[in-house]
Amino acid sequence: MQSKDPDLGWIRNVMRVAGTECDAGSYQGAEGLQFVIREWIGDFDSGQLGYFRRKGKERLQRYRRTEKLASAAFWIGFAIIALFIAMSTEIEDLLRDPVVILMGIMLLLVGLDSPIAKASQIAI
Repeated sequence: MQSKDPDLGWIRNVMRVAGTECDAGSYQGAEGLQFVIREWIGDFDSGQLGYFRRKGKERLQRYRRTEKLASAAFWIGFAIIALFIAMSTEIEDLLRDPVVILMGIMLLLVGLDSPIAKASQIAI
C-alpha cells in the first residue's frame, strides 16, 4: 500500500496499533459516536470524506493532463511522419533534425509523465 500512495501510510500505522492491547475502558455514550463521526469520517470538506474527495479530484486532473499530453504527442508525431513521407526529398537537414528532436522530446515527456500518473491513480 505504501508504494501505491505514500499519503496513505498512516492507515498502515493505525491498523498496526489497533491490534495492540489497550487498557482504556469501554465507552457507550452517544457523544463519543458523534465525536468519531465528526472528527474521523468528517463531512464534505473534512475527515476521510474530505480527504478522498480532494485526492480524487487531484488524481483525476493529473490523469486528464497525461491523456492530453499523450494525445498531443501522438498527433504531433503523426504530422511529422506525414511531413517526412510527403516531402522527404525537399526537407533540408537544417529543418529535419529539430523536427526529429521535437518528436523525441514529446515522446519522452509522455514516457515520464505517464508512469507517475499511473502510480498515483486511484479508481474513481
